[in-house]
Amino acid sequence: MLLGFVRQVAARIFTEFVDARVRDDDCLKILEWRPGGVLPQVYRDLGLVTAAGINPECATAAHMLAEINRRKQQSLERSGADLIDHFAGKPYGWDHKLVRLVVATLFKNGSISLTSGTQELTDPGHPAAKQLLESVRQFRAAVINPLPPVDWRRARELLVEITGDAVGNTCEEVAAQVGSLAARWRPEATRLAGRAEDVGLPSAVAQQCHSLAQVLERLDSCSDPNSRLRSFLELADSLRQLVPSFRKLREFEPRLQQYAQMRQFAQQAASWSRELTGEWKQRWENFRAGLGASDLIERFQGIADLYTILRSAYWQAYWDRHAACARIARDTMTSLQQHEAFPDDDEEARRLLAPLQTLDCPGEAKQDHLACPVCGRSYAEINPDLVAQIARRIEAELDARTGDSGPGDDGGEREWVVAQQNQLEQAVAQVRRFAQKAIQQGHSVEIRVRMTPGGCSRQ
Repeated sequence: MLLGFVRQVAARIFTEFVDARVRDDDCLKILEWRPGGVLPQVYRDLGLVTAAGINPECATAAHMLAEINRRKQQSLERSGADLIDHFAGKPYGWDHKLVRLVVATLFKNGSISLTSGTQELTDPGHPAAKQLLESVRQFRAAVINPLPPVDWRRARELLVEITGDAVGNTCEEVAAQVGSLAARWRPEATRLAGRAEDVGLPSAVAQQCHSLAQVLERLDSCSDPNSRLRSFLELADSLRQLVPSFRKLREFEPRLQQYAQMRQFAQQAASWSRELTGEWKQRWENFRAGLGASDLIERFQGIADLYTILRSAYWQAYWDRHAACARIARDTMTSLQQHEAFPDDDEEARRLLAPLQTLDCPGEAKQDHLACPVCGRSYAEINPDLVAQIARRIEAELDARTGDSGPGDDGGEREWVVAQQNQLEQAVAQVRRFAQKAIQQGHSVEIRVRMTPGGCSRQ
């Protein structure tokens, strides 16, 4: 009887008392909630959330928002502590957990902001918002301010500006289209950023797509119309800056593979480019600078035209060099085979000539190949000077077998008796090597030839 009497008295004093069981961690659940998601039952028991979404007109939310507005109009304090004290008294008798639950719901709805120090928060996903609502001590220090109704007509104009699409004529329709746009563009922006990084586009291009994806994720996380449209308007400048870049990259996507080929060519032809002069050198420098330019997409056709010109020139230079290197390697092997110390043993001969034989590549020019499909050597690796270097090493090895250390400062003499064709070729080869070594050492060469029926001499 006594308990019933107390309840009757309490009901007459606390006419707005709410008999709800709120756990301490229930207050945070609304911050990450999305329509269709699961919430503690207390949200539905109080009418804070219905099948249609957050209901700011239910009794508890309406009382809270009215008190916050009254305090704002009368320039009264609006801290969490002030609200806890107010709603603990008559006619409410609310527990601090219930106060925090209702404030969190209004914050999620975009009806109020929370301020900690100098930082005003309107985004339910902000980590600082969670900190303010998860404990009564933090909440008491927070300042709560009402937010004006979102200007959905301005949001509609912004959406038309960004998308160019037809947009609905109600707040709910505009908010829904913003959400749909965010959900549709966010994964696409992330994908395009990844592709841009994969092919090596300038980092600024990929970063803009990453930034747009982050902005859209913020919009996508807003579940109620007011907070989504408010965030949409707050992010207007970022969207105006990032969306055009996103669209350009989306239109440019079919040419990403071509760009990757151009970058590969720039690496492949680097050694060739160091030989360029004059107008060709300037073309190469413009091409390389264009590949890394922040406005690459806008300039791409001009860069692609330069690529076509340079690729054609490189192709011709590469295959000319390839053919010359193979020809010199063959001639050099023929010359070395006339050396008097060249081995008769086939296996030993193959060992000596193996480095030159690899340069005597039979590969033929193919229009779609910038490197020989047979040997695969780069432009630098088919340098004819390399043939001469290899030949000198082989000659030195052969000379060592005969004790020939090459010409000295005072010259030398040698005589041959030529009775067969191969003896003539050996004599000519030795004259050639003698002269080449002398020239390489900075000497001039004087050659005298005297022919008699009995022999031939060279000095």
